[in-house]
Amino acid sequence: MRKILGLCLVMGLGLSGCATTSGLSAQTAISGFDGKKHVRIAPHGAACTSMICPAIGAIWIEDAPNMVGLNFEVVNDIRAINSAELNIDGEIIKLTNTNLTNFNTNIGVSSAKVYTTDFAVIDKIINSKRTWVRLNTSKGYVEAAIVDSGKDSKAFHALKRFKNQVEITQKK
Repeated sequence: MRKILGLCLVMGLGLSGCATTSGLSAQTAISGFDGKKHVRIAPHGAACTSMICPAIGAIWIEDAPNMVGLNFEVVNDIRAINSAELNIDGEIIKLTNTNLTNFNTNIGVSSAKVYTTDFAVIDKIINSKRTWVRLNTSKGYVEAAIVDSGKDSKAFHALKRFKNQVEITQKK
């Protein structure tokens, strides 16, 4: 009986601990200032192999429907983010932003910076077989897979939910 209970517990933990499809939903809001819609999803972790990990969220604004802001975070450390790169099926996309890094110590520790790029990058990531992110920081590179040959991440599924919410918002 103990063996069966132990096996069920291990299987249950294994299945719940590996779920990458869970996470926060994308949210649509309407600006009180000008009535424009925007969609946001909080950063979700890439397929990390260490405690210091890149996470990715996104922002879409109705005024610039072909653009997206990718919100990159370094989780569990305070460091300046100098640049971000995506390797999408071998195509390297270098993102730049001259604004300062935001540091958050309210809940845990993280550093964040938003990079604006073409919305088509979201489609490329979602449809890719292999996408990695690399953040060049004040303490060196932080990199991880978003998706790699069938191994996905919370960030990958968050970007899918984000794209779906943008499409719903555009139809309204």
